[in-house]
Amino acid sequence: MTEQGEMIRFKFGQPDIALRSMEIYACAVLEATLLPPRTPEPHWRDEMDQLAKVAHGAYVGVVREDPDFVPYFRAVTPEGALGRLPLGSRPTKRRQDGGVETLRAIPWIFAWTQIRLMLPAWLGSGEAFSTRLEQPGGRDVLQEMRNEWPFFGTYLDMLEMLLAKADVAIAAYYEHRLVDEPSLKALGKTA
Repeated sequence: MTEQGEMIRFKFGQPDIALRSMEIYACAVLEATLLPPRTPEPHWRDEMDQLAKVAHGAYVGVVREDPDFVPYFRAVTPEGALGRLPLGSRPTKRRQDGGVETLRAIPWIFAWTQIRLMLPAWLGSGEAFSTRLEQPGGRDVLQEMRNEWPFFGTYLDMLEMLLAKADVAIAAYYEHRLVDEPSLKALGKTA
């Protein structure tokens, strides 16, 4: 088990809270040991592989292959200011030059969270689900996976929660105030 450094004091900083945190961990281990989830059907794994392949392609198509993405990201998020904040023990970037691949996970997620877009969590998912739903039997197999495979159900629950946290109006406000280039604004509408 790994806890992020900044979470240790919240979960273990006071004896009562530390005890409750340990109870939660112990119960989770016992439940997973004594009541293991159903083994996924092989075709569910194949479905998940296909969904992941489509989602990854869509994500990479925007984040890595669109030449306007890095300028858009730098204009619309506080990524530049994050480098001056004391976030954890490591620098916010692996290298000072380069694109988003040089960012560490915490500043990357924090930048999108700040503008309430949560883009890394959902980008590509819509393409994956749309593609599968258009295929014969797509809706049935996705419903089966949702109802009978806890892993997939949890994935959909997390995706739903992150989409609920996203606020397109706030992201649009950041874009309106910070992005001057019309071609970059067009990217914000397609992502």
